[in-house]
Amino acid sequence: MHKLCLHRIKAESPNFALKKANELLNPINPDSGLPIVTDITIKNIKMTNLFSDEFENDLDECLESIFNTESGIYYEFMQELIEMDCKNSAEEIENLYGILMDDTEEYFYNIIGSLSEDNEIHIFGDLKENTTNLPFESIDVLNKLYYDEFGDFNVLSDFNEIDPNDNDSSISLWQLNYKGEKGKTFIVFSYVKLY
Repeated sequence: MHKLCLHRIKAESPNFALKKANELLNPINPDSGLPIVTDITIKNIKMTNLFSDEFENDLDECLESIFNTESGIYYEFMQELIEMDCKNSAEEIENLYGILMDDTEEYFYNIIGSLSEDNEIHIFGDLKENTTNLPFESIDVLNKLYYDEFGDFNVLSDFNEIDPNDNDSSISLWQLNYKGEKGKTFIVFSYVKLY
């Protein structure tokens, strides 16, 4: 069964909103089981001595070792990145390693698109999804979807924090936050497979 989920995010463009939502909601690659690392952190990892000396410039082997929860080499990479003044990359590795250690990621969110606070619809990537069955029409239509359950509800400022599998009839709405967020508010639509 697939269920529609909503996430509110601030971003400077619809493309960034969709990309950032995907990054925040799906930090683990379902194919490899490894965290999804940003391009800048990959670039910084490749500049470390550990990468060239220990892994002979083999990125896949390096990432597998960094995120092997039994090896502990992630800490050495973090230290070298901090020494290189790449603190954001070090923090990213630490956060992704923590996600693997926590192992509480339950869902993979299939991002469909977004609706801006100005009622502009944006589809994610090359998705050819038929959006006529989705509540993409306007912010007012989304607010009405929540009215029966919550009364006076505004998707741009309220949220219900319902997990996707908590109630079959409710549509979850969560806030996504990240460092440096700014811009317009977007409501990102996704499907999650429950079972």
